[in-house]
Amino acid sequence: MIYKVTELKKNKKGFYDVTIDKKKYELSENIVVEYRLVKDKEIDSKLLSDVVYKNELDKYYNKAIDYTLKYQKGSKEIEYYLEKKGLNKNDISYIIDKLKEKKVLNDNTIIKSLIYALYNKQNGRMLIRVKLLERGFKKDDIESELSKIDFDSYFEGLQKLYKKIQHKYDKYDDYKRIHHIKSYLYQRGYLQSEIDLLNIK
Repeated sequence: MIYKVTELKKNKKGFYDVTIDKKKYELSENIVVEYRLVKDKEIDSKLLSDVVYKNELDKYYNKAIDYTLKYQKGSKEIEYYLEKKGLNKNDISYIIDKLKEKKVLNDNTIIKSLIYALYNKQNGRMLIRVKLLERGFKKDDIESELSKIDFDSYFEGLQKLYKKIQHKYDKYDDYKRIHHIKSYLYQRGYLQSEIDLLNIK
């Protein structure tokens, strides 16, 4: 069956209202350009089906862009987000590949940014590692970025945290006080060997 584009007009949202044989479609500019949709153009059933399908993917692609940029989401989180929207694995792979190709999505850049933010809040490597693994980032990528942390400035962060909380447990005897301090620092992601360097008394 052959259809005809009878009207094409850009709307206030930046999309195009395209009327094809009395049925109106809201299409992205990418789709209009890709399929060269102009007034009076004739298209067959397969092409119309492709236009509708690709336009839906384009909408989810744009949603995925907003999601990753607004919330610093990585590949696995985008995958889960699109799964919840009902997309199949092939469509999800297509969108994620396109995001990477356009350099919108880069897991290593996000990992670096998250490590920097967590590290600046005096969190230890162990906690940073757990938080990033929970978000679906690859262990090797996490370890690669963690290894770049300068130990002197990292230890300085631990010292600042210790100074901040060292009097928090003064009501306890020395044994319990030291135990509580070390437990707190351990919960913040610092290794026992790192905490021992503080020589807490």
